[in-house]
Amino acid sequence: MAAAEAAIAEAHESLALNPRRRRRSTEVASLEADVRRLFAISTQLTGMTRAFADDYDETLAGDGYAAAIAEQLHRAAHDLRLAVSTSGLAVADEPPALTRPLEVLAAPPAHWMLVGSLLVDLRRIHDSLAARAEE
Repeated sequence: MAAAEAAIAEAHESLALNPRRRRRSTEVASLEADVRRLFAISTQLTGMTRAFADDYDETLAGDGYAAAIAEQLHRAAHDLRLAVSTSGLAVADEPPALTRPLEVLAAPPAHWMLVGSLLVDLRRIHDSLAARAEE
């Protein structure tokens, strides 16, 4: 994160006396927002990984909610690729895959704490991606 912040600060300094500043400063600001968003998402994923590693047991593999959370993460990865693709590899008219947050009406008794923790982080990832789509 520090290297990205330094590069963005350098870009802002570079634009200080640049005649193309108006057009390029918007691009740098967008890049800065994307870096912050990616950092926030990576923080959420780190927390999810830690919670999963701490609370894992063999019965979790048969839990339907765990599979649903994994599917939501797969969709979030797809949407993240769409949001930050600058290489032109993503199809511009491809729809987002993560359209709404996962809802769990009753957490499984054996894994309620882990599922709850994962759902909170997943909702934060969803909110971050939804905010990017609205920009």
